Amino acid sequence: MVQQNENNSRTRNRSNTESDASSPRDRLAEELRKQKFAYIIGGSLIGIIILIVLIGYYREFYTPPRVVAGEVRGVTFTMGDLVQRIRVLQGLNRYQEDYMLDLSSTPFEFLQKLIHVEILKQAAPGLGISISESEIEEELKKQFYPEIQPGQETGSNQLEQEFQSNYSSFLTATNLTKSEYESILGEVLRERKLTLSFFATIESPQAQTEIALIVLDRYSGTPPEELRGRIETEGFEAIAAELNQSDGYFGWVPEKAFPEFNDFLYPSEGEAPKIGTISDPIIQDSGVFIVKILSYDESKEVEDPVKYKLAMEAVKTWQATQLQTGSEDGWVKINFNSDKYAWVTNQVKLTAPRTNN
Repeated sequence: MVQQNENNSRTRNRSNTESDASSPRDRLAEELRKQKFAYIIGGSLIGIIILIVLIGYYREFYTPPRVVAGEVRGVTFTMGDLVQRIRVLQGLNRYQEDYMLDLSSTPFEFLQKLIHVEILKQAAPGLGISISESEIEEELKKQFYPEIQPGQETGSNQLEQEFQSNYSSFLTATNLTKSEYESILGEVLRERKLTLSFFATIESPQAQTEIALIVLDRYSGTPPEELRGRIETEGFEAIAAELNQSDGYFGWVPEKAFPEFNDFLYPSEGEAPKIGTISDPIIQDSGVFIVKILSYDESKEVEDPVKYKLAMEAVKTWQATQLQTGSEDGWVKINFNSDKYAWVTNQVKLTAPRTNN
């Protein structure tokens, strides 16, 4: 019996010893398990955070520039294209003292401009309009070729070097590539040729109205109605002189040359204003106009500058007609809303020239 008790005692002691020995291992295993669980949870949270950042980046920077904003017969313009074109404008106007980019209207205007440019590019062959590399080169030399002063002797090599230097400096200053700027020149020349084609069709002589004109900036702070009242008492010419607009004389204006006040000069209904009539202030986006009728001529030759203005207005009419027709027939598409407008505006602000107040 005694022997059995001793054996039982040794067994219990051995069991307790083994239990005591296994406790640190169990605690270590438990600690490792907890750490592994914590690492898994932490890694998952970090992964979620990274995913949120990536989704934000995708939505803010990757997706919007690739969203189609407009299309002309399968040729698309993305939001990124629109931002790039506005940045081109920033580059070209960066060093003008009075430069100010109007973000309340610029994005949509430039989308329309991209559409107009592509419509004309596609229509050009049918209109007999083409632009050659030599025409681009000639236009570049008009802009950047150095002027030779009277009595100055300069070799052709030196002039060519100066031309290339002037052109390179311009590209650097405006942050444009050679291909980007020459593409823009192509657009300008194409529209110029369209304008000249309309210029050749302007009827002359034709009926015209001789006018005097006072022009006010919409944001000048001068109340137009108050100014109109002063004209009655002080005279048109006196008020024009006060505004540094000489006596206000403007010249001869045919119908449709100046849409801003065309309806006053050439009303669609009723008789034309009598000689001496002064208009009420005509408020347009481009300014406030007060017009005085001086005389009429039913058959007067149209001067070339006025002809060119008529041709420019004819181009605008052609563009508007093409845009409307294309939209109705489905070969012109515009995909632009307030959210896209806001995104373009924010992107453009990032590269807007800074001004010192």
